[in-house]
Amino acid sequence: MGQSKNIKIREILAGSGGEWVNLPSLLPASIVLEMAGESLRSRLYFAMSPDGEELCLRADLTIAAALKYLNEAKNTAVTYLCEGTVFRASPAHENRAVEFNQIGIEKFGPQDEIAVDVEVFLAALGTAQTGKKNELAIEFSDGGLIPKLLDGAHIPEPWNQYLLDVAKSPQALRRALAFACNPKKPPPTELGMSLLKLDDDAATAEVQKFIENADFQTGFARGPREIAQRMKASTQRAIATPLDIKFSRAIDELLAIDDFPVPAIAKIKNIAKQLNEDLSNWADAWAKRLKLMEKATPGIMENTKIIVGKSGRFEYYSGFNFDIFYSNQRETPIASGGRYDGLIAALTKGRSQAQAMGVVIRPERIVDTQ
Repeated sequence: MGQSKNIKIREILAGSGGEWVNLPSLLPASIVLEMAGESLRSRLYFAMSPDGEELCLRADLTIAAALKYLNEAKNTAVTYLCEGTVFRASPAHENRAVEFNQIGIEKFGPQDEIAVDVEVFLAALGTAQTGKKNELAIEFSDGGLIPKLLDGAHIPEPWNQYLLDVAKSPQALRRALAFACNPKKPPPTELGMSLLKLDDDAATAEVQKFIENADFQTGFARGPREIAQRMKASTQRAIATPLDIKFSRAIDELLAIDDFPVPAIAKIKNIAKQLNEDLSNWADAWAKRLKLMEKATPGIMENTKIIVGKSGRFEYYSGFNFDIFYSNQRETPIASGGRYDGLIAALTKGRSQAQAMGVVIRPERIVDTQ
């Protein structure tokens, strides 16, 4: 039954066009951690290449597909259809498989963003509906919403970059806001204060001299330049004027939104107004997506929520994203997908840009019809 299920899923996804491709199982670990976030490290399986490069088994298909796009089809519009085993450790208290199959669509290059979002979502929904007619539940979120609000709120430095750096993690953002709004901070060190007067080269030299004089061992993780930059940043935060607690409360209220799409969007717009930001264009784009989805599958919004503070996503998601579950199994999504327009730019340090949208299906989570 499993093989016929996979065939059916492949047929549905192939409706989006494109070509079936093979993707590498081993990827440079540095790239995966930079793109997906250091929080993924504990879930990866590592290996070492003969030339000493640290590699890891792929934790999903997306980064492997993006690297293929860069190597073979950069600056063109392509659709990759892909299937393969991925490897992801689970916490010790969870009894989950560490190797499992994914089947997916990855679309790169120029595209009508909303139309492609809806197309990929409906394809994923179609695969979920191939199983027993258990009630499906859908959770939407937006990987670009919090960064958009933070970036537009005219937050003074050093807090703007400090918060943007953790904007993709609700838990980390809450911790960072609590620190930024706290008027009682640990006093800066004498070394840190002295570094603020120096440029990066001079600060690096000063840290190097301090390390040598103290006979410290820094290990391989961070060199003197990074240590100097981190010390300057932490010193700036220690002496900066705290953020207004009202800002933190507004973001907390935003992260708590977990509601049906229409009221959720209204709440988000209202909180944005409190921060003197206009999200009308953002809300209009979401309304258009929802209208197209509802037209294609009437009643779909009855068991759909927008969850602003949704966690557990790879950090490269930068816009509309979704999970599809059975209503009684919300911890195990059948399909997960989203927009990651910034991934290609991040992989190339800004030298290339490309829109990107994709989804992966977990076939073993679809309850067989027989």
